[in-house]
Amino acid sequence: MEAVQDPVCKQESVANDDFIIEVLRSEENAYACARLIAEAFAKSNPMTVFKGISAEVHFEKIALPLALSVLNQELSLLVRKHSTDEIIGCILSTDLYLKSICSMTNTTGIAHEDLIADLDRMSYEYFNATEQLTRNSVIHFLLHATKIGEEGNGVGSYLIRETCKYAREIKGFKYAHAQTTNPAMKHIYDKIGGEVISQIDPATWMWKNCGNSDEYPFKTWTAGPMPNICVKL
Repeated sequence: MEAVQDPVCKQESVANDDFIIEVLRSEENAYACARLIAEAFAKSNPMTVFKGISAEVHFEKIALPLALSVLNQELSLLVRKHSTDEIIGCILSTDLYLKSICSMTNTTGIAHEDLIADLDRMSYEYFNATEQLTRNSVIHFLLHATKIGEEGNGVGSYLIRETCKYAREIKGFKYAHAQTTNPAMKHIYDKIGGEVISQIDPATWMWKNCGNSDEYPFKTWTAGPMPNICVKL
């Protein structure tokens, strides 16, 4: 099976009997992927459910802005069902180096965003200590989702494997990096050799920027630690 090709090549998708993989390039597909992500996260992502974020709010405030912001990097992939051409999965990705210098996650005064910012800083420190974090060295998976109703069909695993292959063979990345609270996703990363390099348990995380709010905003969290996962490509 051929790898997904970059823009200078003729072929832009790869298919098996069930799925077609494409690089996310158009705003139309970005909107569709953002909607898919928002609906899936509102239903089953532990942090989204914990915070009570609706699909519409997630779409407008999180998924769509991220999808549009990384579109020109051409590192995000989507999966279509071969029989219907319907988008059934997607993964939004960015260059971790660009994320580190563009401050895509900063201290914001919003608890779950500050938690992710702390987790991000731990990942930057790890990769800079291992070998200097540079452009096209670490691809970071921002958001990854399978369409509601398509879970259990192998879409998630197929998408991650193809994205890793694309990042390595076409874009020249050495590592993939992800953060997840979803047990199914953790299992997929474990199967492809993912290593937990650091983690934060939201239940015991102290919010340094809390102001007059609770220092431990996730103390009733029960989904376990949120890991930084590294996959050698």
